[in-house]
Amino acid sequence: MKSGRALFDANGVFAGGIEVLRPVVDKPVQLAATTATGALVAEDHAMAKACRLAHVAVDSGRPVLIRGEAGCGKSAIADTICRLSLGPEAAPVVVQSDAYSRESFHQELSGQKVAGSRVPAMAGAIERADGGALILEDVGSLGAAAEEALVRAVKQGEVATIDGGSPRKVRFRLLVTTSEEQEGMLSDKGWEDLGGLIIDVPPLRQHRADVRPLTEHFLSHLVPPGVGREVDGELLRVMMAHRWPGNVAQLRDVLSYAVSVAGGQKLTLSDTPAEFRALGPRSGDEGERIRSALAAADGHLGRAADSLGMSRATLWRKRKKYGI
Repeated sequence: MKSGRALFDANGVFAGGIEVLRPVVDKPVQLAATTATGALVAEDHAMAKACRLAHVAVDSGRPVLIRGEAGCGKSAIADTICRLSLGPEAAPVVVQSDAYSRESFHQELSGQKVAGSRVPAMAGAIERADGGALILEDVGSLGAAAEEALVRAVKQGEVATIDGGSPRKVRFRLLVTTSEEQEGMLSDKGWEDLGGLIIDVPPLRQHRADVRPLTEHFLSHLVPPGVGREVDGELLRVMMAHRWPGNVAQLRDVLSYAVSVAGGQKLTLSDTPAEFRALGPRSGDEGERIRSALAAADGHLGRAADSLGMSRATLWRKRKKYGI
C-alpha cells in the first residue's frame, strides 16, 4: 500500500515529491524523498520515522530541530525540508554554529555595528533569512542572548535593529541541527514551547538495512553515466557489518575513495581507505578506537572525530579522559 504527493514551487514548477510505501505484511517501511539536489533513502524502520517527520515538516512551517550523531544526515534532511517547502531554488541562510563563540554567535544572528565606525551595520543572519529559511548547523550551547533573539524572532516575528530603532518584522523557517543533549530552547520542552517539531535521526549502525540502497544512491552520483560500478560480495558483507562510527558521511567518503582508486568494474575491500579497514566492524575499547582513529587521520582532529561519529569538542574531552 502506498501514498504520495507531488510538490510544486510558487511558480507551479515541479520541485520534488515524497512517496511512502506501507507493506501489508511485516516488512521494513520504505520511504524516499527526492529533490533536484539529492535524496533521502530509507528502507529500515529505524530511519522511516525520521523521514515521515520530515514529510510532515515540509508543509507545517514550524521550526524543526534535527538531532543525531555527526554524519548521520541531519544537514541533508534540513536541506530537503527547505527545498521542498520553499522551492528548488531556495537559498537558505546557513550558519555553521560551532565556528563561533557565544558572543560572536549572537552577533552573527542579530547583526553588529562597530561603535564610532562609519562602516554600515551588518545585518544578522535572522534578518538576512527574512522570507526564506535559517539553518543553524551543529549547535552546541546557544547562550542566553542568542536564544532570546531566536525566540523573539520565531514567536513575535521581529528582530531588534542594530541602531536601536523600532524592531524589524521577519518571517522565516528555522531549522537547527545538533548532536548533543541540550537545555533551554533546544530541550524537548523548550522546543515544544516554541511550537517546533523534533526529528531524531538514528546512527547508521541502527539502520544497517539502508547501507545497500545508500550505496546504490551514492554510486549513481559518484560514477559517470555509462560507467558500470558495483560492490563485490566481500566488501558488501564488511559494509553491512561495519559499525559506521562516521555514519552516512563516512559511507559516502569510503565509496568516493574506492571509486577514485578502483581499477576494475567492481569495488573491492582493497579499494577502501586504510582507516576503514583498520577500524573494521568491531567496537573495541573506546580509548583504543580513538588512538586508532587519530593515527589513521594523521592526528587531524576533524577527520578523526568524523570517523568516530562525534564532535571535535567531544573528541577533545575524551582525549583528556584517556590521556591521549
